[in-house]
Amino acid sequence: MNTNTASTTSSRPIVRLTDVNKTFGTGKDSVSALRNVSLSVPQGAIYGVIGLSGAGKSTLIRCINMLERPDSGSIAVAGREMTRLSGHELMVARRRIGMIFQHFNLLNSRNVYGNIAFPLEIAGVPKAKIKARVEELIELVGLNGRAKAYPAQLSGGQKQRVGIARALANEPDVLLSDEATSALDPETTIQVLQLIRDINRRTGVTVVMITHEMNVIREICDQVAVMNDGSVVEAGATADVFSRPQSSAARRLLRSQFESTPATVIPDLTNSDHHKLVKLSFAGASASAPIIAELIRSIAVTPNILYGRIDRMQGQPWGTLVVDLAGEPEAVKEALKYLERREVHVIELDVTAIEQAKESEQND
Repeated sequence: MNTNTASTTSSRPIVRLTDVNKTFGTGKDSVSALRNVSLSVPQGAIYGVIGLSGAGKSTLIRCINMLERPDSGSIAVAGREMTRLSGHELMVARRRIGMIFQHFNLLNSRNVYGNIAFPLEIAGVPKAKIKARVEELIELVGLNGRAKAYPAQLSGGQKQRVGIARALANEPDVLLSDEATSALDPETTIQVLQLIRDINRRTGVTVVMITHEMNVIREICDQVAVMNDGSVVEAGATADVFSRPQSSAARRLLRSQFESTPATVIPDLTNSDHHKLVKLSFAGASASAPIIAELIRSIAVTPNILYGRIDRMQGQPWGTLVVDLAGEPEAVKEALKYLERREVHVIELDVTAIEQAKESEQND
């Protein structure tokens, strides 16, 4: 592994799923875990797959490395059609796919060195090469001085670092992460995510992350697919999906991030030609530009900001504002077009629904 090579995301997919279906059980007891799933993961990307429990995420990741064989459809990884492989060919192909598990899956009878060395031993790598590779990986994941420690002597974060090193042992093309941070505390989660991002940048390995945590996606994923009831309902750049969710499933997942607007901040008003109550979503450059100030100078409208939240995603600002746009009808229309030209996502809010929510909050 060349640890001095910075990674770059290529438009060429290294993982491609096409119309993948997987059903467990038969007859009336059957459960469709995957329904016509298609997605492409660019080479060098950190690609997130998110959804609630039961959405099909774990089945999807197990199908990528053929731990579960799909009923139909095709799965290609690094140019190899996985669904056509079996026996020795499949075993060799799996060595190019690393796997990080939620509960570490370490061998308690082996120390750190032995756990990392295990897949290399299975692959028949000479001892001298194993030693050099394990020492390289121990340094890469920040476990210097812990080679002789056993899992019982390690913290959760250290155990996951061993799991990451083991997954990288055979220099995989793709690293699969199945809820790798779910068993960790928030501070350790950030450290592990930063480690994965650093490994991605230094080695160029593509990472596919399965998670139900929006904060994980926000922290390191370049792109994301949203799953619901076995289907991919939305996919795209993380900033686009976060700031402009198109599916109801994505909006539900994002509600705790910034989708929810407190009803009590909305004044008593009715949308009309002279007033438009809108939610403005910003990401990247549009979040840091003085767009509202420029709008006021350019168009005769009065934007009354009622609610707002700005956060950061991978160092880039993103957020939302709820604004009452007041002015002459033509000016209000022009203002909405101006905002869209500036790559601000505009949603006209349902005032009636907000009033009902406000009454509910007040009654509570």
